[in-house]
Amino acid sequence: MTLPISVCTRRSVLSLLILGLLSAVVIFVSPEVQGWNPSPSIQDGSAELKGEDAKIEEIMEEMKSAGRSFRRALRGKKVEDALKHVQRAQLATLKSKDLVPDRVAEKEDPQARAASLKEYRLMIVVTLEHWLKIERALLAGDMAAASEEAKKISAVKKSGHEKFRKEED
Repeated sequence: MTLPISVCTRRSVLSLLILGLLSAVVIFVSPEVQGWNPSPSIQDGSAELKGEDAKIEEIMEEMKSAGRSFRRALRGKKVEDALKHVQRAQLATLKSKDLVPDRVAEKEDPQARAASLKEYRLMIVVTLEHWLKIERALLAGDMAAASEEAKKISAVKKSGHEKFRKEED
């Protein structure tokens, strides 16, 4: 005799499958898996870097759009839609990790440039971590926790823009 699988168990299994699938996507689209490996000269700041603010702006617009759509779906309690937009934001965040803001590239001191690039990348990693926590909260059905994590992203964004975005004339 087989026992029926409870709805809770099905949801747990489905959540784990979705989380595993997303993890696989994140891993296989990551620059490290695709062969990106920063040269030691970039890591120590001795390489000449080219600023990529235009590309960063494009990607940030995608993040902003995904974030707005996520918040709208969250307010409407549309978890599946919210998850779709969270994934868009995660992918955009990954794309921005490999780029170099103009403010970083323009630093003359190699050590200062390397330290600034490291700080930029760490902020992007923190942003991605928040998006992953949002996803986890949504999969667990905790809309309040997802909303709280979204507020944390706003704080990271503000700080990042102050440090790495050029002043517009």
